[in-house]
Amino acid sequence: MKERRLAVTARPPTPFFVTEPEESAATALAVALVGVAGRAAGKSDAGDRIFRENGIADPAPHLAQQLRDDLQRRYGLKLDREAIYVTDEDPKQITAAHPAADLVLDVWINNLSLEPFSQGSKKYGLKYSAYLRLIDARVVHPIDGKKGLVIARGTCSRILEETPSTPTYDDFLANGAQRLIREIDVATQFCVDEFRSTVLTAGPTP
Repeated sequence: MKERRLAVTARPPTPFFVTEPEESAATALAVALVGVAGRAAGKSDAGDRIFRENGIADPAPHLAQQLRDDLQRRYGLKLDREAIYVTDEDPKQITAAHPAADLVLDVWINNLSLEPFSQGSKKYGLKYSAYLRLIDARVVHPIDGKKGLVIARGTCSRILEETPSTPTYDDFLANGAQRLIREIDVATQFCVDEFRSTVLTAGPTP
């Protein structure tokens, strides 16, 4: 791996899904009428508004950057300045779309949501799950002759249990959503440490 080139993928912004405190009967009926897709869109719209109004950044790029820097230090890799924009999940398709790629770090957040612990509960929790793949774009598959092989992969999830000190929805959004921002930062660092210790473990430490 020494002195090989490492690129990082870029994906659409991470959607933030929010279940707001209990809606009125009329709103609940409207949600039922638009169906699951409409409800998911409404949750995403609420999350987008919270991020926008409080200046909260998408945590996925920061997560990927820390892991990229770890790999760079560990193996003496060269870093590509250009991000690889992913439109397909298949590593062989990613490699085919970017023939100059060498090593590709693909990191994304699969779930970022603020949800009550149970129906009607005032206590809320942040759900955060992330995925990582390291793709070797030089490896050729013997069957189809295409390049692109996942040489490391992992998942990370952080969902806390409800306790007497668990915050409410309003607690998360108070004072410019400071509690929400802090919990997102903590979850991001948790997954950085998780990936460091369970996936990107081979070779000398940084």
